[in-house]
Amino acid sequence: MLPLLTRKQNSIYFDRIMEFCQFFDVGYIELNKIITRFGVPDQPVFRKNIFKGFDKIKDTEIKIFYKGIARLHTLRLLMKFEREKDIFEFEQLIGQPDKKMIVLDYGCGVSDLGLVAASKGCNVTICDLNDEKFDFARWRYERNSLKVETIPINNPMKLPELKENSFDMILVADVMKQVFKPVEHIAMFYHVLRPGGLLFCNQGNPKSIDQSKYSTNPNDKWTVTDQIDSSLEKINNKEYAIYFNNHFTNYETNSQNYHWWLSKKSFSTENKKEIWMQ
Repeated sequence: MLPLLTRKQNSIYFDRIMEFCQFFDVGYIELNKIITRFGVPDQPVFRKNIFKGFDKIKDTEIKIFYKGIARLHTLRLLMKFEREKDIFEFEQLIGQPDKKMIVLDYGCGVSDLGLVAASKGCNVTICDLNDEKFDFARWRYERNSLKVETIPINNPMKLPELKENSFDMILVADVMKQVFKPVEHIAMFYHVLRPGGLLFCNQGNPKSIDQSKYSTNPNDKWTVTDQIDSSLEKINNKEYAIYFNNHFTNYETNSQNYHWWLSKKSFSTENKKEIWMQ
């Protein structure tokens, strides 16, 4: 595979589409065919077309479905880039500690936030369904000469086995509406975070608003989605919010967002000076 040529004057979207074309060996003719068939990747119609039929499949068929659209889903995630504000705030947070943080990018997608963490010297582990999209995320680290650990998920019905107190930060971006067991996932994040650890969770937290539940506009980005209905019911349940609040407290520098959450795990005498509690 030839080196990817990027230039400072290129837009971020140009460089990202070049990444896609190089990894998947897609030329401009094939790229135009994709756009002709499915629509422009950053528009709602593209998402609607690639996830057509998702609401009718069985739970046991979800991994097969994702595997079939992995290439198109990767293109969508690259071109529907909405992490600018998150990345700015994220850089401020990871710039605080004087030690290398251990970060888990869970449901990483193309791992934009994980790449930022790795570029700042953090030890990053990525975790997602084991398909071409996950291969692409791993390749992005290799291309940038960044180390990364990987945890591929082969069965989305089961949670990965992770060690207790093994991460300083967990990134869960646009994931909680696509998991089968939201409460169990929150319990897992709490279990593997160290005392004072941070959780980035922009969906499925007590202060997030589930717009998809109320929108009737067919072009609304929350209407056409790969969300799992049973997960939506659970994360909008009062008991779920109570469980979440019992284990995490909001940690936010921007009062307009509620993405960052601090673990309430008890501190020992040795770790009372954890970086996030100073």
